[in-house]
Amino acid sequence: MSGRKGMKHYRVEIKQEAVRLVQEEHLTYATVAARLGIRKADRIKAWVRKYREEGEASFHKPIGRPLKSQKEVKQFMGEFVKVEIIVHS
Repeated sequence: MSGRKGMKHYRVEIKQEAVRLVQEEHLTYATVAARLGIRKADRIKAWVRKYREEGEASFHKPIGRPLKSQKEVKQFMGEFVKVEIIVHS
């Protein structure tokens, strides 16, 4: 086992520089990955694809599962309290 857990997250500046190097300087994904210290060149390929589809907004998406709305949290807590009361009655 390698000891690494989960995906490595890269700063927005690194992603922007990687896309710039590919598009403006016409470097290969592998060359950019080596230059910027990115483990997998496929990661850069995905950033470039997303940038072409969504533009600058592709760099500013939240990481992870979206937070639940307050209404969903209150509904869940209400159901939890009902179950708690039934179990302890």
